[in-house]
Amino acid sequence: MNTPMKAQASITEAVKTRTLEQVVAAGRSGAFAGDDLYWILYRAATEASDTNAFYFGIINLLDQALGQNAYIFAWTISKNGYSGFIDNTNPRLPNGIQWGGDAGVLPGVASAYAVSVFVFWGG
Repeated sequence: MNTPMKAQASITEAVKTRTLEQVVAAGRSGAFAGDDLYWILYRAATEASDTNAFYFGIINLLDQALGQNAYIFAWTISKNGYSGFIDNTNPRLPNGIQWGGDAGVLPGVASAYAVSVFVFWGG
C-alpha cells in the first residue's frame, strides 16, 4: 500500500469528524489509510499540552489502531517551519503512509510546528 503523500495545507472536515472506532476498525482490518493517519495527528494535536504529549498521543493512537509494537514510526517537527518529504518506502514492509504539514496545519500545540510523519507496518 505504500502511499506517498504530499504536504498538506489543511485538514478536511471529513477527517476531523472521524471517530476513534472508525480509525481502529480500519487499522485492524488492514484498511488503514491516509485519512486515518491524518485523524490520529489531528486528535493528538488537539489534546496535547506540549510536544511530548503530542508525540505520546500519536503513539497511543497508533497502538490502538495498528497494535502495540506492530509498526515503525518516525517523525520530524520543525518550529515555524515547512514540512518536506523524502519519498521513503520500505519494500520489505507491505504498508506505509507518509504525511507532512507546514506550521499552522495542525491545531493546538502542534500549530507552531511543521510535522512530517512516516508509519510502516507489516501485513
